[in-house]
Amino acid sequence: MAKGKVGIVGLGIMGGAFARNLNAAGWRVIGYDVDRTRRRALARAGVEIVPDVATLATAAPTIVTSLTKPKKIKKKK
Repeated sequence: MAKGKVGIVGLGIMGGAFARNLNAAGWRVIGYDVDRTRRRALARAGVEIVPDVATLATAAPTIVTSLTKPKKIKKKK
């Protein structure tokens, strides 16, 4: 049985570790990341991936953000 629900925005090194550990501890983890590779990897680890942050915000009562500095974010063309 799940301990509760938690949403994680940013599934990189830190956010991905949060998500994996919380999932292993019995939490229902809902995640989102802009990177398709990160989303796929965490989905395989048991994290429920949602299509956008708005969906995550409505699905999880608690949200953890793990985001990089704005200068490191590459804009898609």
